[in-house]
Amino acid sequence: MTAHEVSHPESQEICDALLQFMQQQLAGVERKEAEDTCAFFHPEGSRFAYLYHQRNKPETRIYFRANPNTDPRWFPDGVKLQKRLRFDNSWAQRFPYFFDVSASDNLEKVAVFLIEEAYPLSMKLKTKHSRKRLEYFTSEEVEAVKFVEGSVKSIRVNAYERNRKARNACLKHYGTACFICGFSFASFGKSFASFIHVHHLVPISSIGHEYHLDPIKDLRPVCPNCHAVIHRREPPFGIEEVKSMLKKHQH
Repeated sequence: MTAHEVSHPESQEICDALLQFMQQQLAGVERKEAEDTCAFFHPEGSRFAYLYHQRNKPETRIYFRANPNTDPRWFPDGVKLQKRLRFDNSWAQRFPYFFDVSASDNLEKVAVFLIEEAYPLSMKLKTKHSRKRLEYFTSEEVEAVKFVEGSVKSIRVNAYERNRKARNACLKHYGTACFICGFSFASFGKSFASFIHVHHLVPISSIGHEYHLDPIKDLRPVCPNCHAVIHRREPPFGIEEVKSMLKKHQH
């Protein structure tokens, strides 16, 4: 059994909450459960934080990636930052800082800190031979989306769809199921729910410099397939048009 499975219930809840908050900040963050720790990472990089569970205490200790010669730029209020006294190996040098976290701490701020401070350092460790992965939410373009007839089309993800705060507000209001077909990545497990796209309803050509995005009015969650269909033409199909198309051809 993994450390997560045999740990104190509150320790499990802390770990689950941190994962959820980090996925809200950065889509695709994953957790690897092992016998002694839970490691957080993104497929585009390496592991950027390790969480050590307590079996009999509702607390966790988190080691995170940092520069041992430079203090973090900021730190969550109420959580005590601690630094190793010794650096006996390369792992200790890569993860020089740690903090103890309980359920009463602001776990959302802890998650934001880990994404802003520790995650970027994990990205620098990629080599030129690293396998390129498809990232649905933060890349400028979603590549090679195949249609039924075998053609290939790219979905341009505009700046409004990439805006993390706007995306989070949209998903908080509408949920993570596709607004058109109802599909949810949560079918594969709750950690995959944030893989859903968001679609910007307003044609980019009609947006002026004074445009202000309303995440509830202007964005909708859509699955990659429906998103590809929407952008099958220029101007894009409307949400209701694609819903009608789907309904018409369902058997």
